[in-house]
Amino acid sequence: MNPVIRFLLKIISLPIFDITRDYKIIRRFQEFASLKTEKPDGFRLFDEEITFAGGSYRIPVRVFEPPIVQKKGAILFFHGGGYTTGNVDFYTPTCIQLAKRTGMNVLSVDYRLAPEHPYPAGLNDCHGALYFFSEEHHERFTPLIVMGDSAGGNLAAASCFRMKKNGDRLPKGMALIYPAVGWDYSDTSPFASVHEKAENYGLTQKKLQEYYSLYVPNGALKNPEIAPILEDDFSDMPQTFIATAEHDPLRDEGETFGHRLQEASIPTEIHRMKNVPHGFWTSEKVFEDSIEKLYELLLPWLEKIHEN
Repeated sequence: MNPVIRFLLKIISLPIFDITRDYKIIRRFQEFASLKTEKPDGFRLFDEEITFAGGSYRIPVRVFEPPIVQKKGAILFFHGGGYTTGNVDFYTPTCIQLAKRTGMNVLSVDYRLAPEHPYPAGLNDCHGALYFFSEEHHERFTPLIVMGDSAGGNLAAASCFRMKKNGDRLPKGMALIYPAVGWDYSDTSPFASVHEKAENYGLTQKKLQEYYSLYVPNGALKNPEIAPILEDDFSDMPQTFIATAEHDPLRDEGETFGHRLQEASIPTEIHRMKNVPHGFWTSEKVFEDSIEKLYELLLPWLEKIHEN
């Protein structure tokens, strides 16, 4: 890893930062960074609000339509941010690139955030959006791919499991980028990467504990809706693409989740991106080569879904 990047990651990892205290500062920084986003020529960006059957809350969704829509269907995207930060504005550059590179419409969900709205509010929003596009508007959005990074990967997986349990129509594919799918970020965690990458790589073991203390304030993390890796039955899930990051405490749980899918005979690709930390996908100027490699893996997977 570039020594300058390595040094900056160590600074970000210092224990002086406390998510439970500083999450609002992170949100303000993201709002400031979002002001610099420019829309490429020919792109259509517009905001919608959706409601689904039985839903009492209107869910904001931003639609990204590339100049030339090359593929049918859409990507339903849930952003990361530890369930407490991130929004459609901050993720607009990432979603623009996703729509541009895939040639598909991207639907980015602005779900409610903790601690103002702890579990299950964010999951309810994401599941509601998935139900709306997959079940209520199936013909218009076929094939539908549900996608998320980090906490968004958790919400994508948990939403699919909820759809399956309810007997609803599942999306055609599920793409998870360094997903948070586990429950134990203590010193007794069963996943080696939680210990090996606990410090100095940006997302630390301490930060994970802080994020989850805001998302699940009662501390009851051992729940399949919060930790999808705890689900008993992985059968009948969508075909899946998983990308993990080498220097990420979430690495091993993401890969184990993929292996559980494979054991259930779900077509699943698992790719470990070398020499990058958690969050690299949203830092295009810093990790340009690694992001390019990620798309080299993701695009053929999407092509297979369109061919089937």
